[in-house]
Amino acid sequence: MKRYDINIENLVKNYGYSRVIDNLQLTVKGGEFFTIYGPNGAGKTTLLKILSTLTKPNAGKVSVGDYDITKEVYEIRRIIGFVSHNDFLYENLTAYENLEFFSSLYDVQNREKRIKELLEQMDLIKRSDDLVRNFSRGMKKRLTIARSIVHNPGIVLFDEPFSGLDQKAIATFLSIVKDLKSEHRTVIITTHNIGYVLPLSNRIGIMNRGKIMHIEEYSDSFEYNVNDKYEKICG
Repeated sequence: MKRYDINIENLVKNYGYSRVIDNLQLTVKGGEFFTIYGPNGAGKTTLLKILSTLTKPNAGKVSVGDYDITKEVYEIRRIIGFVSHNDFLYENLTAYENLEFFSSLYDVQNREKRIKELLEQMDLIKRSDDLVRNFSRGMKKRLTIARSIVHNPGIVLFDEPFSGLDQKAIATFLSIVKDLKSEHRTVIITTHNIGYVLPLSNRIGIMNRGKIMHIEEYSDSFEYNVNDKYEKICG
């Protein structure tokens, strides 16, 4: 798996008169599992939308590997998978048909083999011919992950992935995320439920008011003090 560093310099994003991302600085190394912890409204979703090329910044520079995020959109989309609040699935298609459609967009080679591998990995192979509209929220989340990595990207972005999932679905999701980490993909997760992914993280960034206010490598001491640090920064 090829690894791509992500470098962000002086990133700014405004919506009207409101500044959502405020001169943000961040570097994420290729193969790193980086968790962004912050309250609602901190700018987490906007940051991932910029990284996934769905939203353009107002200022600053973002590079993914050797690619500039404002100039080489197509190249960046081929190496990034994005799991957002919108699953981008077609509910009147089957699970297999959804993956077949998205794999065709990326001209995935050995398409049938790749789709079956992903359905097995996501524990959906027995439901591959069922319409997505009949899936539970957890099943849709797993299929969304399969959709996001069907083109075998080196970077996977997750925006508040635990929202609406029950405990069983969360456990299944975390198992899948562990697999992504073991494959040495770069993983960035935004959350305000830090406990679920803290042990998986190489580093944790606390975000508030459009900035990464604090970054620290994962350790037992950080896990013990994380809520105190969060309250000091975001409280």
